Amino acid sequence: MRDALLIFITFLAFYIPFRSIDFDANGVIEAASLESGRLFTRNHIAYRFAGSVVYRVAQLAGYSGRSIYILQTLDGVCGAAGVALAFLAFLQFGASRRSAFAGAVLWGTSFIFWYFSTDVSYVVMAAAFAAAALLCSGILEKRASIPAALLLGLFLALATLTFQMACFLFPVLLWIIRRRFRDAALSVAVSAAMLGGSYLALAISEGHYAPMEILRWATTYGGGHASEWGRLEANRIPIAASAAVRSFQFDALANLSEFLANPFRKYLVRLMVGTMCYGVLAIATFVGFAMHIRRGDFRLLWWAASYLIFCPFIVWFSPTESFWFLLPNLFLCGAFALMWKAPLERPNGFAFVFGTIAIMASFTFTSWVWPKHINSGTVGRKIDCIANNVRPDDMVIAPDWFWPASLSYFHEIKALQIIDNAVSFNDHNKLLEYMTGESRKTLQKGGRVLIVDPRSYSSEYLVWLSSQTSFVAADFDRFSGKFAFQCEDSKFLNVTGLNESAGPGKRSD
Repeated sequence: MRDALLIFITFLAFYIPFRSIDFDANGVIEAASLESGRLFTRNHIAYRFAGSVVYRVAQLAGYSGRSIYILQTLDGVCGAAGVALAFLAFLQFGASRRSAFAGAVLWGTSFIFWYFSTDVSYVVMAAAFAAAALLCSGILEKRASIPAALLLGLFLALATLTFQMACFLFPVLLWIIRRRFRDAALSVAVSAAMLGGSYLALAISEGHYAPMEILRWATTYGGGHASEWGRLEANRIPIAASAAVRSFQFDALANLSEFLANPFRKYLVRLMVGTMCYGVLAIATFVGFAMHIRRGDFRLLWWAASYLIFCPFIVWFSPTESFWFLLPNLFLCGAFALMWKAPLERPNGFAFVFGTIAIMASFTFTSWVWPKHINSGTVGRKIDCIANNVRPDDMVIAPDWFWPASLSYFHEIKALQIIDNAVSFNDHNKLLEYMTGESRKTLQKGGRVLIVDPRSYSSEYLVWLSSQTSFVAADFDRFSGKFAFQCEDSKFLNVTGLNESAGPGKRSD
């Protein structure tokens, strides 16, 4: 336990002092929802509620700032706790102290884990609960324990209530204790009671009463439906594989591609050091995995299967985002911890594993963590610029979703988001009618309607926008106007008239 406490304190020092000021859009939405009193969302019930409790306690203690900074601190604590719990879990499954530490450090310093442990995201809290559940299952694998069974059920439920994708933990961890019927049944009963009670209470509070209606409500996504979500296609597998690589070393593939195109540039050689360490460590570990299986050590297959069980869902739902892999990487790092047990007892193996992890971590810190800690980034500069150019009665139409939430949260300027409204309406004509109606109201009140000039975006982005929202390039003609101001890479037009005769464009397939 002393080692775990030291790991917790160390990673608190990695996360808390280096909190980001360049916020992820989803984190801003979480903070804004919390402050507006929307404390529950069915896709991650526990996170916003826990955040609200911590925020209220901080306010009672005299804190008067924004909730997003409290949520950042909460995520930093959850991240550090998750790494410490992962270390203990890996020990329970047979890793040595050295190898368990190496696996936990790799998880905690991976790009996506470090990134969100200094920002705001429910997935970090879910990962901490998952690591706690893994620890309980490791205890139950060795001996029967009613307290461990109760805690396993509790942590499985909390992980799922925080992040619904964590439901895949149930078959993974219950498989470990399949021969302990009493403990498994107790865990399932606890989880079922917590999950059923939570979803039932929230469903009823939102006006859902029929059993099938509640079931549909609980098993569907609460934020509308973009067309890229929910498609299981073979061409999405390499996209997900790329996201999996980026979850450990975000720049790895981009650096490799640029290096292959320009191999003699000195700065690229320096940038490639982290990528090379990642590649060498991955290859060596894969070879070690194959050797273990060849010797008949099939325990690693469970770890591999535990990682892979999440992958079909990721490919189906949204394969482009690396954050989906933060939780599954727990099992990948656990497999690494077991494979590194023998090599880490040798000086060469110790230097190789910890050396490569340290170099990868240093590149993640210098390339992402530190810059986001000291620089508000393009979004921060853009929203400050927009706020300086917008009057109270104006309306801003946003064709992308990277900055509108931050504009509303930090400057109290509401933007009409094309993407969110398109997903909500799921009807091209209704979307255009709504945008036109809101624009007309603004103009009648003497305000300005401001929209980003479509020429500020690449053709690839406009194609993506039309594929996801049905808002095609021709629809911008309805909101034609003259140049008003520019913020970063976005030129804003002052809409001088609503050209409804332009008609709705046709959605591109």
